[in-house]
Amino acid sequence: MGSITVLSLGSPRVDLLVPKSTGSDSGFYNRNYIYPHRFRSMRIFWSMREPAKRTVYYFDILQLSDFDSLDESKLQFIAQSMELTRTIESFFAGGEVSSRSPEEVKQFRAALNLLTGVECTASSDGSEVLADICQRSRVAVDAGAQIVFRVVCMDNPQCPMYSQSIHTAYDIIRFCVFATRSNERFAAGRRSVENVFGLNAHQFFGIGFSLIPR
Repeated sequence: MGSITVLSLGSPRVDLLVPKSTGSDSGFYNRNYIYPHRFRSMRIFWSMREPAKRTVYYFDILQLSDFDSLDESKLQFIAQSMELTRTIESFFAGGEVSSRSPEEVKQFRAALNLLTGVECTASSDGSEVLADICQRSRVAVDAGAQIVFRVVCMDNPQCPMYSQSIHTAYDIIRFCVFATRSNERFAAGRRSVENVFGLNAHQFFGIGFSLIPR
């Protein structure tokens, strides 16, 4: 499928496909997708750090209990990463960028830098795609969600990203790539339709294709 390779199809967590009427939402399914536990894919895409280079992104679908055997320092790192993605997600969900206070923008950029290692110094860095991201409606992650999406960018593997929203993980990559390449057109963009891009979050990570060739 182009520059993406599905490394493992994983397995659906049938025990976690709990109807929302019970008050529990594991995050492993919705009306359009089932997210198989231990699904793994690899995509070659523009780097978030180097404007003229491509790199490899690894994507995994995990469960919170997968981390139970990790030592305390690793658990703290994962918890901090998830908290940073929630901070960024809250900024994305806040509506028009022009209505944000300078302090909100500062906190957003600080969280982004801690999470990805990408530093956006100019207020205009990635402003076009940021406006597009913030205008779209977002589905809140259920408090009982067990799913965790992990993204590792191989030109910065010491900063893996952990998020409970596949859309937030994708939008962070989009924004960082745009900010890094702020003086160029986004290579994956469809220039014929305003604010529409070639791939959505599920397609980017290899979940939204109807056919996976062997």
